[in-house]
Amino acid sequence: MAACRATPLFARILRFCAVMFALAPATLWSGPLWSGPLWQGPLWSGPLWQGPLWSDPLWSGPLWSGRALAADSQPEQTPTPEMSPQDPGPHGYFEWTTSAGQAVRGTVTITNPSSTPATFDIYPADAATASGGGVIYSALGGSLHDTGRWVQLDAGTVTLDARQSHPIGFTVMIPTGTAPGDYLAGVAAQSPSTPAATRVVLAVLAHVPGPGSVSFDLGTPTIVTLGKAGQVVRIPINDAGSLLSKPYVTATLHRCGSAAPVSELRRQLDTFVPHTSIAYQWAIGHRIASGCYQLAATISVGTSVVSRVIATSTVTPAARAHGSVLSGGHVGKGGPPAWIVALDSLLLLAVGSAGIALSLARLGWRRRTVKR
Repeated sequence: MAACRATPLFARILRFCAVMFALAPATLWSGPLWSGPLWQGPLWSGPLWQGPLWSDPLWSGPLWSGRALAADSQPEQTPTPEMSPQDPGPHGYFEWTTSAGQAVRGTVTITNPSSTPATFDIYPADAATASGGGVIYSALGGSLHDTGRWVQLDAGTVTLDARQSHPIGFTVMIPTGTAPGDYLAGVAAQSPSTPAATRVVLAVLAHVPGPGSVSFDLGTPTIVTLGKAGQVVRIPINDAGSLLSKPYVTATLHRCGSAAPVSELRRQLDTFVPHTSIAYQWAIGHRIASGCYQLAATISVGTSVVSRVIATSTVTPAARAHGSVLSGGHVGKGGPPAWIVALDSLLLLAVGSAGIALSLARLGWRRRTVKR
């Protein structure tokens, strides 16, 4: 009885209906209640159900058709072109060694991998160094300022049927008087409607023979606060050389007068394009406390340190919230200047002499005390 009282009223009604349906004879559902004039009168027939409200085109339009539902469940995607080089270099992209004033020819094959016809734009692109290292290429429609100006394509657009391929040639003209070194550009292809999602690029690298160099300059670092993400150290890096390279960066941030590092960086960077600059961002991972800090950073290629920077600054509470500049440091190649080394040596000598003098004084005081 207690369980029955706890059952909701609606549940009881459902149980009752189910039992009655199971026990009722078959004649109950075939009797006059469900047949006869009640269901055959004018209410269920005649012009009410045959008027324009229930006829075409309202119920036969695209809203209720299979085409509309299929298009909604499977939206059409813009095809991404496929591009492959003919006669590539040893690294899979175009690569030539040619003198200034000469021209070379290359060919790319553009393929439409989709099941529908598509049109693609093909264009030359400048190469630059990304903010974390590696190569990035200029976008469609942008002005060319560097090696991209050397590339002349035979065609700027191509329309391809489904799964069709088509070759497009191009010429790379090395200007007269070009200095020895590595010169990088790109040949890009993309759909005009959604360029960012459908772009593919092939590198075009020209080696102009002659003496080349690898050279980097480090600028004065800055500490920047990025909200709740903490702080980052921005290290300006300028590639002043003429050859492609992958430098290695080390950096140490510590409080002034302390040898314990607050944060350290040891990182192999990706390819740098000659004559480009970036502001490399080193994430500290937290907000450093207010106070005096010193940063020492180096950049090296192979086993040779090609540039280093030493900078100090006082981070105030306001700077801790909004960013601080590490200033007053030295930027140079190979190591700090001699006067810094000499000053450090004098300071160490002075501290050591003071410690020895203090120890001797305390020892003499103890001997006089014992004699008394």
